[in-house]
Amino acid sequence: MASDIAPMLATASSGASNRRPIAIEGLEGTHVYDLKVDGVRAVLHHGPDGVRLVNRNGVDITHKYPEIVESVTKQGMPLDGEILADDGRFETTLLRDQQEKRAAIARLAKAHPCRFIAFDAPTAEGTWADRRGATEQEVERLASERVTVTPYSMDPKWFQEVAKMGMEGVIAKRINGRYRPGKRSTDWVKFKTVRRVSCIVVGYSPGTGSRKHFGNMTLAMLDDNLDPVEVGTVGSGFTEKQTHDLKARLDAGELLVVEIEALNLTSGRRLRHPVYKGIRSDLTPMDVRTTQLDTLPTC
Repeated sequence: MASDIAPMLATASSGASNRRPIAIEGLEGTHVYDLKVDGVRAVLHHGPDGVRLVNRNGVDITHKYPEIVESVTKQGMPLDGEILADDGRFETTLLRDQQEKRAAIARLAKAHPCRFIAFDAPTAEGTWADRRGATEQEVERLASERVTVTPYSMDPKWFQEVAKMGMEGVIAKRINGRYRPGKRSTDWVKFKTVRRVSCIVVGYSPGTGSRKHFGNMTLAMLDDNLDPVEVGTVGSGFTEKQTHDLKARLDAGELLVVEIEALNLTSGRRLRHPVYKGIRSDLTPMDVRTTQLDTLPTC
């Protein structure tokens, strides 16, 4: 089945998953630096059964992005990549990913269209260099205005330029590395310029004034024993509509994973100045680990 292709995962450049921090300059010559797109990870399948988009958890999200699906008219090999809103804003992309109602999807597809940005061909043979060539050829063959490829550089100094542009970061990819479906490998190392983490919402508290119905959300991550560890609360970044939607979903018992932008950590390992960015429907609570905190500086 097409959904059996599990995306390859990257290792953080520092943290518990990588005991020795990796310097980006130390990878020059052996790695390329692929732009880390700030979107929703997915595999694009375009075979005899039609066009499908499947997220990193194997969930079919084809119906959420009709503008991408309708733009692909040819069959070919699966492509691994990210779905990104045309305005480039992470919040807009997450807004699109959260939709389920047909009318809302149709409306937002026109107001905030998305594109699929490919960076690999999981079923192609060979090293990254071989697969990159196959990816570029496939995207060119498709000739879709909604399917493009990520830019990359051989120069580690490009990371500094990416940071100046306000992009999320880069993935350093071993040039002779193989694609490892569903595996987290040091062949791919992520270097982030934006300090974001994913958290599990374990509760919320009332607010004041116009926000009496919804104040702060309590956030947690899972430790090595899979026990929840509280990492702080967030009370900013919400629109009025989002506060009502979040309250309704939490009151209904949904276990939500959300994306949080934070300045750094307190000495007690809690998020400092957290800001809500959106719901991560492509992640499950099991994906949310405390090792993320190792990528944040402590104040």
